[in-house]
Amino acid sequence: MLFTPDDEARQRDEFHTPHDEAYETELTPQARPNVLFEAGMAMGRDERRTILVQLGKVRPFSDIAGATCSGSMTRRQSVRNSQIAQASKPVA
Repeated sequence: MLFTPDDEARQRDEFHTPHDEAYETELTPQARPNVLFEAGMAMGRDERRTILVQLGKVRPFSDIAGATCSGSMTRRQSVRNSQIAQASKPVA
C-alpha cells in the first residue's frame, strides 16, 4: 500500500485537548481515506504479506504501530527483498 500526501486533515475543534500534537490541530498531509481503508483490509487479510510505503510527509495514525513499513512511519522496520517477494505471491 502506498501512502502519499494527497489529502489534508485535522482533528475537529471540539475534540482538541491542550496536549494535542500539531498534526491534530493544523491541516496536515494525509493519505486518501480509501487508501487507509484498503490498507486495513489488506492487513486484516494477511499482515505478513502487506507492505506499507510512505512517500513524503504523511499524518500518522495510531493503529499502524508494529506493522512492516518502509518510509518515515513512526515505528518503521526495513523491508527486505524477500518480504517483497513473499508479499507478491497470489492469495489463495
